Amino acid sequence: MKPFRYRELPQLPRLAWLAVMNRDAGDVLIYHGSALECRDHWMVEGTWDGEFALGGFHESEHFFGSGIRAVGDAVHFVPSSALVNGVYCCERRRELLVSNSLILLLAFTGARLDPDHDYRVETYAIRHGAERYARDFTVVHREIKAFYQVYDLSLVAKGPADVPLEFASARPAPAVPTYARYRELVDRALLRLRANYTSADRRAPLGAFATISSGYDSAAVAALVKDLGVEAYFTCRRSNTHIPRWLSRRAAIDDGTPIARALGGLTTIELDTRGSRVTDDELYFLAPGCAPPSLALHGLARGPVHRVSGRRGVGPQPLGASLSGRGDHPRGYDGPDAVGDPAEERLRQRPGAGAVRAPGAGPRGIERVHRDGAVAPRHARL
Repeated sequence: MKPFRYRELPQLPRLAWLAVMNRDAGDVLIYHGSALECRDHWMVEGTWDGEFALGGFHESEHFFGSGIRAVGDAVHFVPSSALVNGVYCCERRRELLVSNSLILLLAFTGARLDPDHDYRVETYAIRHGAERYARDFTVVHREIKAFYQVYDLSLVAKGPADVPLEFASARPAPAVPTYARYRELVDRALLRLRANYTSADRRAPLGAFATISSGYDSAAVAALVKDLGVEAYFTCRRSNTHIPRWLSRRAAIDDGTPIARALGGLTTIELDTRGSRVTDDELYFLAPGCAPPSLALHGLARGPVHRVSGRRGVGPQPLGASLSGRGDHPRGYDGPDAVGDPAEERLRQRPGAGAVRAPGAGPRGIERVHRDGAVAPRHARL
């Protein structure tokens, strides 16, 4: 397999990527944001429970993010091992297009969402299970019949475009005969995850954040990770309960600060749950599926999680702006591979095109992007 080729586009969110694979030539060109880890035969945005320098996320038990890995003459497009994160793909003109962003793939191809289609079908497809969900994702385009959303299994491309795509996994499935064994596996995985995201081999360092509330699940997670160097825990005073505040003031309180204190004085940051400033354009971004509780996490966009000193991850426009006014005419991405080629120029003209997805688009809830370039949470909670 030839070494991957890369084109960094500063207008894209820092962790966004879109790969164009010419299967006949065995060539992979990746358009990406500024914080991806790019190597000759693998590319990743994420962390996993293995040695970072080896790039073995495709065979890791616990992988949070997405990436591409060449193995022999095959290319693996790898989604998260969690069932709340996937990748999107389509085939056109004997090329395979894959991205970690539905919005970016729409912008790149010129495809549009169908206003007459009920996207709850795609949004909740994964509820049928990793082996039974429907991969089709409806779009409007004169050449592309549909996009495909891929969860759990890797999308594997081998040989020329005539060879069918495969869906496979190299991840092991360890036996869990007892609770003690379960705890052992959890503790080991957490330590390996920390070693991975703090690795000196990373070109773009990662920091660890978590959320904490008054519920049992986040308290359990906070207890497990409190000694792993998590920088801060985001919390929200108000819960998303449907119980009226006048009926039960306690039910409306979701502040995890008392739990953080009990766990040794963990640093907490209160989320700002005031109006989210949703614009008309951003309704396109909400369209694939809105999980109301996730809107509370919009306040993370004003926090320190995804800022890099002196740089911003996206252009000045909201993400939805990348979808307006687009036709279904053919994408001219098959021009010369050089600065100024049609694909690169088209993406540069769309500064808001793309999304760094987290437990966000599709069946994941919402990830939001402010006009100032701040991006809401990318990774699942540790």
